[in-house]
Parts: sequence; structure tokens; C-alpha cells
Amino acid sequence: HLAAAIHRTPTRALDPSSLASIFNALSKIGYADDGVWGRLCGVVKRLDALLFDAQAVSTIMHALAKAERFDKALFDRLAETVGEMQFILEAQSIALILNACAKTSYVNPKLMRHLSAVAQKLPPDSFSSQHVDNIVNSFARLGLKDKALFSHMAAVAQQLPPA
Repeated sequence: HLAAAIHRTPTRALDPSSLASIFNALSKIGYADDGVWGRLCGVVKRLDALLFDAQAVSTIMHALAKAERFDKALFDRLAETVGEMQFILEAQSIALILNACAKTSYVNPKLMRHLSAVAQKLPPDSFSSQHVDNIVNSFARLGLKDKALFSHMAAVAQQLPPA
């Protein structure tokens, strides 16, 4: 029933926020229909990048990684979308995007530089200990060395309240 409903839903009825919710739900229940995943990924690839916010992008990337549904073309498209974002990226979105990249071994140097630069501009109180952990751990798992980012995250971690 779910597959039929998703296939019947007109593309114009699917916005980034609703797609993010669907991706998240499918990953949580372990949904395995390749046709449904393919349709949803195709819709995301065709949507205008300006429609996306950081939350939708990070949720979609995280859900795909969690469901082990890596789609390089889709990740490339979402990385390009994130590259246009500056002021709407928050620590949580950065951490989720980087975690998804690490889980899928996806390295996009331009994306990594952008996320690093944005993270370094965020005030320390915008991070939780989990955000710091996910950001640093993701860079490390991807084999990326970013002294400036690591120094900033160390300074942020020192200002966090004890866990």
C-alpha cells in the first residue's frame, strides 16, 4: 500500500520538508522497496535547490545513510545545495550532514571546506557535545585533517558544560 501511495503522489505535492519526513520514516522502519527509494531520490534530484533548508537536506542525507541507500548523484546534488547555504546552517545540520557523509564514505572536498568554514563561524553556545563529537568524528572517519576546524571544536568543547 505504501509503495502505491508514494508512486501515486504527484511530484508537485512533494516538497523538501515532506520528503525529508518520508525518508526519515522509511529509514526508521527499514523499508526495502527499491522502487520507492528510487522515486523519492528522483524527486529530490529534480527539485529546485532554493526550496531546501538545512534541516531537510540533513534529514534526507542522514536517512539515506541510515538506510544504507547511498546515491552518489543525490549526495552530489545535496552537497551543491548545501554549498549555497551560509547563514541557515546550524551545528545540528552540519553534524548530521557530516555524519551521513562519514557513514557512506562520501567525500566532497568543496562541501567539507564549506561546512568547516561555517562551523568555525558559529558561536560556541550553538554546539552541544554531540554536535562537536559528530563533526570531529566524521572528519576523522573520512580521513580528513582540518587543523582550524579541530582547533575550533576543541575550544568549543572546553566551553561546554560537563556532560
